Amino acid sequence: MPGFPDLSIRPPIGLRVGGVLPAKRRSPPRKGRTGRTGRTPVSPAAPEEQASLLEQTEARITEIRTRYAEVQKEYYQIGKLILALDRREVLELYGLRSFREFVSTHIVAYSTAQRFMLVAENYDEETAVDLGIEKGFQLARLVRADPAIRSSAMQLVARDARLGKARKKISKLSAKEIKGLVENATMRSGKTEAPKATRKEKAAVKRLGSVLGEQLELESVDVDIDPKKRTVVVTLSLDEVAEAY
Repeated sequence: MPGFPDLSIRPPIGLRVGGVLPAKRRSPPRKGRTGRTGRTPVSPAAPEEQASLLEQTEARITEIRTRYAEVQKEYYQIGKLILALDRREVLELYGLRSFREFVSTHIVAYSTAQRFMLVAENYDEETAVDLGIEKGFQLARLVRADPAIRSSAMQLVARDARLGKARKKISKLSAKEIKGLVENATMRSGKTEAPKATRKEKAAVKRLGSVLGEQLELESVDVDIDPKKRTVVVTLSLDEVAEAY
């Protein structure tokens, strides 16, 4: 009919009346790519090639572990060397008042040195290497921060003690997990972690007591350490002071 569009159905191009739709033509795959992942297919290696690759990989893993252990040993020895410099004579030689200032000025950042020193001070070399410097450092911090722990870090490691609410063995804990225990212990105490006095600090306080007793000519000089404030407390007998002065 004139004036109206032709609404008759026409078959698709390429299809005869009464036929079927032709198969959809697919674009050829891009050069160097196949499948949905777009990765070039890898032919399976021959058994002898797989054996060679396995041998090479195992050799590299062994080398990495050996080098890692050597690095831990070096860190441990660095800690020992730094501790050996913790002497009054050294500070006087450099005109400094604190060991922290000496380390930060002449060696390395004190926070880094503290890791090495704390590990060297609390473990033997073999234990330190087995634990790893970071894990050993965090465990030593935990012993200082948690008053409920009565054992030394070495004793805890020796018996593979269980720590935390989960009661996991030290061998199963990561350095990060032990660090979390340190933070929890510090929060429970309601104060920042106060490191315990070292053997050298205790010896220095003892010498101070002897010097004060000689200089003051008093027998009742008692010198002690306040572990919470990390201060030295000197106690004198009031009767003796009154009599002597």
